[in-house]
Formats: sequence, C-alpha cells, structure tokens
Amino acid sequence: MAYHGKNGNAVFSAALVNLQNWSLNAIGETADATAMGDTWGIHLPGLTDFNASSEGLSKKALDTIALIGSGASLTLTMDGVSSPSFSGTAILTALTETVNYENNGTISYSFEGNDAAGLVYAATGGVAASGSANAFHGKTCKADFNGAITDVREWSISLSCPTANTTAAHATNKGRTRLAGVNGATASLVTLASGDFQCAVGDSQTLALHRTATAADGYYDGTAICTGAEEGVNRDGEEIVTYTFLYTDTVTLETN
Repeated sequence: MAYHGKNGNAVFSAALVNLQNWSLNAIGETADATAMGDTWGIHLPGLTDFNASSEGLSKKALDTIALIGSGASLTLTMDGVSSPSFSGTAILTALTETVNYENNGTISYSFEGNDAAGLVYAATGGVAASGSANAFHGKTCKADFNGAITDVREWSISLSCPTANTTAAHATNKGRTRLAGVNGATASLVTLASGDFQCAVGDSQTLALHRTATAADGYYDGTAICTGAEEGVNRDGEEIVTYTFLYTDTVTLETN
C-alpha cells in the first residue's frame, strides 16, 4: 500500500510543529569476520541503531531551548491515525532555526536513537498530523549585539547536544543507548553592508535574535563572541556582510 506524505507526522513528547517532512535511517551494524583462506568476506551482525531528521516551519513562542538535549519517545507516522509508524526512544541532538526577511521562519531537528530495544515498527497506532499553527513570516525579524543591528536580512541559530555512547554487552538488548552531553550554540547573521562592520570580530556581547518585532513571539538571548565577519561584493547585486557567533554560556528563549 502506498501513502501520501501529506498525512505524515512526527511526535517527540508532543507533535513537532508545522511539519514539512521527516526522514528515518535504520542501521544494522556489522563486524568483519573474514579470515585468511576465505574466498568471500564474512560479516557478523552487531548492534542496531537509528537516527532521524525532520523539517518544518517555526512557531511563535516555541521554546526550542527546552527541546535540545532532551530525551523522549519519537514516533514517526506514515499516514495519519491508525496508520503504520516507527518508534523508539531518542535524544534531540541538533536544532537549527532560520529566519529570513523574505520567507517564513523554518526549523530543522536531528535525533539519535537511545533505545536498548531498538527501533520498533507498528502496523497501526499512527498519530494524526497537527496542521499549521502560529507560523510567522520573517519580514520583521531583528537582531541586537550590544545595540540594534541595522539592515538585517537573515539570522540562524544552531543548537547542539553531543552524546556519549553507554551501550554495553547484553543477552537480549540489541539497540544502542546514549547519554546527552553539554549543550552549545552558534549563530550567523546576514546584513546589508553599510560602512564599517556593525559587529566587531572578537567582541563578547549580548546577542539577541528576534523572530519578529513582537517580543512575545520569542527571541534567543545570551552572551556570544563574534568569531568572524565576511563581506561579499558583487557587481550585479547588493553588498552583504555575514557575521558568525559562538555563544559562551547559557542561551535562553525569551517571550517578554
């Protein structure tokens, strides 16, 4: 039976907002057991593993900081209520939100499996897609780095949480397990060029990235170092500057 992707869904604690797609990679690990004298390679089955990713439109007031590094059951539905699904405990290891002045805010998620039992397929029990909710256009996005930044075109923030492998030998378990590590964040900011750099390379200041002109829609806030500034000049277009940042401590998602 074939399925149309319009009814797909991904749930991690709660349904991922404004979902556009998801992708699942199931992995069967092997060990090479080939020895001298063998004509063909011999391989033995090892552990199983999985990872997944999804993309969607961002949402006003969505608290992405609470998601990064969290562990929960991940359910990937193929065709709505009671349809087939894949599920397993996972850790959200990476999240990137991008807001551009010409388009809707977008968000992407990456997951790593954390389930001793491994990935499970169910012929029924899928979850209905949630539909669009509080998406926003980036035309009023803004940024501050020790003062307002002018002529903003786009900002993007990438949250990450590396994991440690905690899998051990076991008679019945077949999947890999992991522990969440220390969260981190980087960001980039694109502006029109207007003389000297607005963000001085090497400076450490408060960096605030606003989804819209309304604070209640959410903005990222934290101390960051400007790690680079690249100016691009093209005879056929406007001059732009791309700044890169490394957050040096806790990043929060503010809504006031």
